[in-house]
Amino acid sequence: MATLGRGLDALLIRKKTSSDTAPTGNGGVTEVPITSIDVNPHQPRRDFDEESLESLADSIAQHGILQPLVVTKQGERYELIAGERRLRAAQRAGLTTVPIVIRSADENTKVALALIENIQRVDLNPIELAVAYQRLLGEFQMTHAEIGKRLGKSRPVISNTIRFLSLPQAIQDALRDGRITEVIGRTILSLSTENERLAFFERVLEKKFSGREAQRDLDRTAVRPHSRKVRDTALLAKEEDLRERFGTKVTINKVGQHGTVSLAFYSEDEYRTLVQRLMEA
Repeated sequence: MATLGRGLDALLIRKKTSSDTAPTGNGGVTEVPITSIDVNPHQPRRDFDEESLESLADSIAQHGILQPLVVTKQGERYELIAGERRLRAAQRAGLTTVPIVIRSADENTKVALALIENIQRVDLNPIELAVAYQRLLGEFQMTHAEIGKRLGKSRPVISNTIRFLSLPQAIQDALRDGRITEVIGRTILSLSTENERLAFFERVLEKKFSGREAQRDLDRTAVRPHSRKVRDTALLAKEEDLRERFGTKVTINKVGQHGTVSLAFYSEDEYRTLVQRLMEA
């Protein structure tokens, strides 16, 4: 786990093994048919900007691929660890071969490599980031603080980004495709119920608010502070403690000596991991 914080290059360094059987050129780079490479099924990135891909494809057509793809050997084929955007652009550019570097990697390392490479990209949308952080929490059992430290971000940034996954799907889709900004997404998160969030989301789209305009509008229409239900600070602290321990959103509803503790999960894998951690607690 400690190696996660050292970045993609550090994770790729290892001693040469007998599994690296492909012929190599300078620095361990070799050319292979582009059709022999399969994409990484653990790739967290799902959206690739068409204009950006076309621009990269034009560059590759002129200058070739400057940074080799990182792959593992899978029988007679290769599985991509890092570089799917370059692979897609190379396909568009009509390349028949691409440069690769072969690495030995188990399944967990493949996930880590793909996550780190994509998290470090500057053009990930907020939902892609949230899903990637959530996977680091669930699959690698890291805390929000650990993820922040290893990626050079504050713990609140990690926690607030993951909270986007609690928004209704329509709002998540809008964040994913850029119809609303991350600032507006955070403003919507300040509302407590799904109905309030959806209603305000529709108002934002209708009025075409900027982030600042959305916050001003919410401030004007919000319930006055003295009539709002103020949550117990002790419960909020307990929620934060549990969030750190289980790596997911936790909500405590307590009235007198009774109430509920709710833990959120966002995939089947996260559900199984969460159940296992609860049983071991």
